[in-house]
Amino acid sequence: MIVRNAVFNVLAFLLNLTVSIVLIPVMLQHLGVAGFGVWALVRAFVGYAALGDLGLTSAVTKYIAEYSAMQRADEMGKVLKSAFVLYLVIMVAILVGAFLLKGPIINIFFAGGGVPPDEVTFVLYGSLIIFAVNTVFSIVPNALSGLQRMDLTNSVIAVHTLINGAGMYAAVVSGWGLRGIVWANALAAAAGLLMNSFLFVRHLPFPAMLKARITRGDLRSLFAFSKNVFVVSLASSIHQHLDKLLLSSFLTIRTVAAYEVGSRVVQQVRQIPVLMLTPLLPAASEFQAQEQADRVKELYLRALKYLVVLTVPMLGCLGLFASDVMEVWIGESDPLIVPTLQILLISNFINVLTGPGFFIAIGIGSARIPMYSALVGLSLNIVLSVVLLQWFGYFGAVFGSFGALTLASIYFLVMVHRRLEVAWRSVLRLVLPPAVAILPGYGASLLAAGLIEHTFARLAMDVVVTVAVFAASLLVFGYFDDYDVRTLRHILKNIRGIASSSHDGTQ
Repeated sequence: MIVRNAVFNVLAFLLNLTVSIVLIPVMLQHLGVAGFGVWALVRAFVGYAALGDLGLTSAVTKYIAEYSAMQRADEMGKVLKSAFVLYLVIMVAILVGAFLLKGPIINIFFAGGGVPPDEVTFVLYGSLIIFAVNTVFSIVPNALSGLQRMDLTNSVIAVHTLINGAGMYAAVVSGWGLRGIVWANALAAAAGLLMNSFLFVRHLPFPAMLKARITRGDLRSLFAFSKNVFVVSLASSIHQHLDKLLLSSFLTIRTVAAYEVGSRVVQQVRQIPVLMLTPLLPAASEFQAQEQADRVKELYLRALKYLVVLTVPMLGCLGLFASDVMEVWIGESDPLIVPTLQILLISNFINVLTGPGFFIAIGIGSARIPMYSALVGLSLNIVLSVVLLQWFGYFGAVFGSFGALTLASIYFLVMVHRRLEVAWRSVLRLVLPPAVAILPGYGASLLAAGLIEHTFARLAMDVVVTVAVFAASLLVFGYFDDYDVRTLRHILKNIRGIASSSHDGTQ
């Protein structure tokens, strides 16, 4: 079940990544740097509004997984109703607060961007309203994740992505600008809401939710767990968007656009392996409920091993061949983009290594570990980004983000290894061989691609040679064991099954 859910997560994200790859150069071309910069800032504000989740996503998934294992439909209904009420109250409060602060927000962050204030207002607040509606009804995919039915949640995500991507493309190409993008987002949100409503009635204890009588104690109980995850979300959101707000305030919208492209590429690519980890949360919750600590530890080490094998070639190739990637993707680009991407790749690779520990820590009820790490990162991020921006300008903000994420990630790994009683030498045996194996592949790619002048062909050759030598190096030195081979066969079987089901559905 874990493998199947991971496969569905990755397939849905690859679709989303493909849509992003197509849309970003189109948006840059038709909206211009100023318009794209405004859209990047709007995404930053929506990202901060996402803090209104307060960690409830993980709380709903965890408790639904536990109560489902115990066949407690009444408790599942209470969790769903409590989360719905909390989401509704929080989103209304956020929207009211955002409208009250409309003047300062527009004047401070969007002034001088070249886009009329009335259009900025429509795009910003239209996006916030769409986000609020989506959040209130996110209890459905969160609960289905707890039931380990990520095939269903990702099917909805795939349809939503296609509708949203097609709508945004049509809006931008047709000259409808930023307003058209908002309407495309609204259409996709409406389609997603209809699909989630159907899944809610079909697969979740809808009658139990209607009958459930929730008390303040139920709300406090749910929030008692989610507050720790909220701190993690807070730090993550600040880390992801703070630099863009600082750049728009102290420098120009152009720098925001450059930072958005560079950082977004990193964020998108790193999500591919991370999405394979989300099934660890409900799985760890079940093992914890059954008091199987050894299986939790084994789950962590196996997940970390597969994560490194996937992450090293993906992030490695992106960083090593960043110039060619940007040239193929968006043509002539801002010279700030490539170094921004390469710097942030290093800190994000270290941070990706915290993924298995993050989901398992939450699943076993140790959410304070990521919370403490998040507080470290949050404090460092604010101080370093503000101070270094003042001293070194644009790259001061980039290195502020780099330093905060790196130090917080190392702190987290130390704590989670202590909690799970994992020896560092066991971790290093998993991490170091793939990290070293990428180097001969890179060297071989330089020799092979030196004869190719066409950028796309050279990039394709670089990636193929690097990945092939990387994989061969791991195989030759016996990095994989029999369990890994069986797991790979199981993954391929699931992929074939998914493909077969999709094919049968089109007949």
